[in-house]
Amino acid sequence: ARGRFGFTLTPSILAYGTGGLAYGNTNTSLQTFSGLGSLDGWQGGAGSTSTFQLGWTAGGGAEWAFRDNWSVKGEYLYYDLGKASGSVTNYAYLPGAAPQLASQSQFTERYAGNILRAGVNYHIPVEKSEPVTAGY
Repeated sequence: ARGRFGFTLTPSILAYGTGGLAYGNTNTSLQTFSGLGSLDGWQGGAGSTSTFQLGWTAGGGAEWAFRDNWSVKGEYLYYDLGKASGSVTNYAYLPGAAPQLASQSQFTERYAGNILRAGVNYHIPVEKSEPVTAGY
């Protein structure tokens, strides 16, 4: 959900800035694994997080009307949905023994990025009509 504010460079070229609300579902998963050296065992674990994030976006672009009702545009956007955190529980696995709790690890992921867009638009013509006036 964004707004767009711009100005015409020529009668057929519009330059604009844009910004507003960004949102999305985010998913992160993490797996850990390490050998236990001379003990001939290993430790590892897995964790994940899935959340709905709200953030912001800002950018800019240009649009060129090259024929009646037709235009092309290019746009750049930066988005930032913030951070999400999760945890991984690691277990130690030794030969001949039941798995044992080894450690708890926390992780944080930042969800931000860049988007480049290009497009072709067709503008639907709208017929202009005379205003309706009442006569008495």
